[in-house]
Amino acid sequence: MSLQAINALNAKMAELRKQFQTEGQELFRGALTELFDKHPKLESVTLGGYVDYFNDGDECRFSMREYLTKVNGASVDSYGDDEGPNQVSKTIYGKTGETKMVKSWGSNQMEEQAVYGYVPNPDYDPELAEAFEEFQSILNATDETLMQDMFGSHFKVTATREGMEVEEYTDHE
Repeated sequence: MSLQAINALNAKMAELRKQFQTEGQELFRGALTELFDKHPKLESVTLGGYVDYFNDGDECRFSMREYLTKVNGASVDSYGDDEGPNQVSKTIYGKTGETKMVKSWGSNQMEEQAVYGYVPNPDYDPELAEAFEEFQSILNATDETLMQDMFGSHFKVTATREGMEVEEYTDHE
Protein backbone atom coordinates (compact mmCIF):
# COMPACT_ATOMS: atom_id res chain seq x y z
CA MET A 1 0.00 0.00 0.00
CA SER A 2 1.48 3.31 -1.01
CA LEU A 3 1.50 6.56 0.90
CA GLN A 4 -0.91 7.98 -1.66
CA ALA A 5 -3.41 5.18 -0.98
CA ILE A 6 -3.17 5.75 2.79
CA ASN A 7 -3.78 9.47 2.31
CA ALA A 8 -6.78 8.72 0.08
CA LEU A 9 -8.21 6.37 2.71
CA ASN A 10 -7.73 9.01 5.44
CA ALA A 11 -9.52 11.58 3.28
CA LYS A 12 -12.37 9.16 2.66
CA MET A 13 -12.64 8.44 6.39
CA ALA A 14 -12.77 12.18 7.17
CA GLU A 15 -15.49 12.65 4.55
CA LEU A 16 -17.55 9.75 5.95
CA ARG A 17 -17.11 11.03 9.50
CA LYS A 18 -18.38 14.47 8.44
CA GLN A 19 -21.36 12.85 6.66
CA PHE A 20 -22.05 10.73 9.76
CA GLN A 21 -21.90 13.84 11.97
CA THR A 22 -24.19 15.90 9.71
CA GLU A 23 -26.76 13.12 9.31
CA GLY A 24 -26.69 12.41 13.05
CA GLN A 25 -27.30 16.07 13.90
CA GLU A 26 -30.21 16.25 11.43
CA LEU A 27 -31.84 13.12 12.87
CA PHE A 28 -31.27 14.29 16.45
CA ARG A 29 -32.74 17.73 15.70
CA GLY A 30 -35.71 16.06 13.99
CA ALA A 31 -36.37 13.86 17.02
CA LEU A 32 -36.22 16.91 19.32
CA THR A 33 -38.53 18.90 17.02
CA GLU A 34 -41.09 16.08 17.25
CA LEU A 35 -40.67 16.07 21.05
CA PHE A 36 -41.31 19.83 21.30
CA ASP A 37 -44.27 19.61 18.92
CA LYS A 38 -45.86 16.84 21.01
CA HIS A 39 -45.34 18.59 24.38
CA PRO A 40 -46.37 22.26 24.42
CA LYS A 41 -45.22 22.76 28.04
CA LEU A 42 -41.70 21.67 27.13
CA GLU A 43 -39.54 24.76 26.67
CA SER A 44 -36.02 23.35 26.73
CA VAL A 45 -33.94 20.24 27.33
CA THR A 46 -30.27 20.15 28.24
CA LEU A 47 -27.83 17.29 27.90
CA GLY A 48 -24.11 16.96 28.33
CA GLY A 49 -21.15 14.67 28.04
CA TYR A 50 -17.41 14.73 28.41
CA VAL A 51 -14.19 12.76 28.62
CA ASP A 52 -12.78 12.59 32.13
CA TYR A 53 -9.47 14.37 32.60
CA PHE A 54 -8.27 11.71 35.03
CA ASN A 55 -9.46 8.18 35.75
CA ASP A 56 -6.96 6.85 38.30
CA GLY A 57 -4.79 5.12 35.73
CA ASP A 58 -7.63 3.72 33.64
CA GLU A 59 -8.45 4.95 30.16
CA CYS A 60 -10.35 8.24 30.10
CA ARG A 61 -13.46 7.69 28.01
CA PHE A 62 -16.32 9.80 26.79
CA SER A 63 -19.72 9.33 28.37
CA MET A 64 -23.00 11.16 28.67
CA ARG A 65 -23.53 12.70 32.11
CA GLU A 66 -27.02 12.30 33.55
CA TYR A 67 -26.51 14.98 36.18
CA LEU A 68 -26.26 17.57 33.39
CA THR A 69 -29.75 16.67 32.08
CA LYS A 70 -32.34 19.41 32.57
CA VAL A 71 -35.93 20.01 31.55
CA ASN A 72 -37.10 23.63 31.25
CA GLY A 73 -33.82 24.73 32.83
CA ALA A 74 -34.18 22.69 36.02
CA SER A 75 -32.24 19.61 37.06
CA VAL A 76 -34.15 16.36 36.74
CA ASP A 77 -32.50 14.67 39.69
CA SER A 78 -34.49 14.31 42.88
CA TYR A 79 -32.88 17.38 44.46
CA GLY A 80 -33.74 20.03 41.86
CA ASP A 81 -31.52 23.09 41.77
CA ASP A 82 -31.40 26.87 41.95
CA GLU A 83 -32.47 27.24 38.32
CA GLY A 84 -36.01 26.04 38.93
CA PRO A 85 -38.15 23.29 40.38
CA ASN A 86 -37.87 19.66 39.33
CA GLN A 87 -41.15 19.04 37.54
CA VAL A 88 -40.49 15.51 36.25
CA SER A 89 -40.02 13.48 39.45
CA LYS A 90 -42.97 12.36 41.57
CA THR A 91 -40.81 12.61 44.67
CA ILE A 92 -37.94 14.86 45.72
CA TYR A 93 -35.46 14.73 48.57
CA GLY A 94 -36.42 17.13 51.34
CA LYS A 95 -37.74 17.59 54.84
CA THR A 96 -40.39 15.01 55.69
CA GLY A 97 -42.04 17.18 58.34
CA GLU A 98 -40.86 14.81 61.07
CA THR A 99 -38.11 15.43 63.61
CA LYS A 100 -35.85 13.22 65.66
CA MET A 101 -33.65 13.68 68.68
CA VAL A 102 -29.93 13.30 68.01
CA LYS A 103 -26.78 13.81 70.00
CA SER A 104 -25.27 17.22 69.30
CA TRP A 105 -21.88 17.13 67.57
CA GLY A 106 -19.09 17.45 70.12
CA SER A 107 -21.27 17.16 73.21
CA ASN A 108 -23.61 14.82 75.01
CA GLN A 109 -26.59 17.17 74.63
CA MET A 110 -29.59 16.02 72.64
CA GLU A 111 -31.12 18.28 70.01
CA GLU A 112 -34.05 18.07 67.67
CA GLN A 113 -33.29 17.74 63.94
CA ALA A 114 -35.47 17.58 60.87
CA VAL A 115 -35.80 14.21 59.16
CA TYR A 116 -34.98 14.18 55.45
CA GLY A 117 -36.19 11.70 52.88
CA TYR A 118 -38.19 11.40 49.70
CA VAL A 119 -41.43 13.36 49.81
CA PRO A 120 -44.14 14.07 47.22
CA ASN A 121 -43.03 16.71 44.73
CA PRO A 122 -45.50 19.63 44.72
CA ASP A 123 -44.16 20.78 41.32
CA TYR A 124 -44.63 17.43 39.57
CA ASP A 125 -46.15 17.77 36.09
CA PRO A 126 -47.18 14.50 34.39
CA GLU A 127 -46.90 16.03 30.90
CA LEU A 128 -43.32 17.18 31.50
CA ALA A 129 -42.53 13.82 33.10
CA GLU A 130 -43.72 12.11 29.91
CA ALA A 131 -41.66 14.53 27.80
CA PHE A 132 -38.61 13.75 29.93
CA GLU A 133 -39.12 9.99 29.50
CA GLU A 134 -39.31 10.47 25.73
CA PHE A 135 -36.19 12.66 25.82
CA GLN A 136 -34.39 9.92 27.76
CA SER A 137 -35.48 7.43 25.09
CA ILE A 138 -33.95 9.65 22.40
CA LEU A 139 -30.70 9.88 24.37
CA ASN A 140 -30.65 6.13 25.03
CA ALA A 141 -31.20 5.39 21.34
CA THR A 142 -28.34 7.68 20.29
CA ASP A 143 -24.93 6.02 20.47
CA GLU A 144 -22.43 7.87 22.68
CA THR A 145 -19.88 7.83 19.85
CA LEU A 146 -22.39 9.65 17.66
CA MET A 147 -23.01 12.18 20.45
CA GLN A 148 -19.28 12.79 20.72
CA ASP A 149 -18.95 13.10 16.95
CA MET A 150 -21.90 15.52 16.80
CA PHE A 151 -20.98 17.78 19.71
CA GLY A 152 -17.37 17.16 20.72
CA SER A 153 -15.66 15.64 23.74
CA HIS A 154 -16.73 18.24 26.32
CA PHE A 155 -20.18 19.70 25.69
CA LYS A 156 -23.42 20.91 27.10
CA VAL A 157 -26.30 21.28 24.62
CA THR A 158 -29.51 23.17 25.32
CA ALA A 159 -32.28 22.60 22.79
CA THR A 160 -35.38 24.76 22.44
CA ARG A 161 -38.08 25.05 19.81
CA GLU A 162 -35.88 27.62 18.06
CA GLY A 163 -32.78 25.42 17.81
CA MET A 164 -29.76 24.13 19.71
CA GLU A 165 -27.02 25.96 21.58
CA VAL A 166 -23.81 23.97 21.99
CA GLU A 167 -21.35 25.08 24.65
CA GLU A 168 -17.99 23.65 25.58
CA TYR A 169 -18.32 22.09 29.04
CA THR A 170 -15.14 22.11 31.08
CA ASP A 171 -16.55 22.49 34.59
CA HIS A 172 -15.50 19.02 35.68
CA GLU A 173 -12.38 17.36 37.03
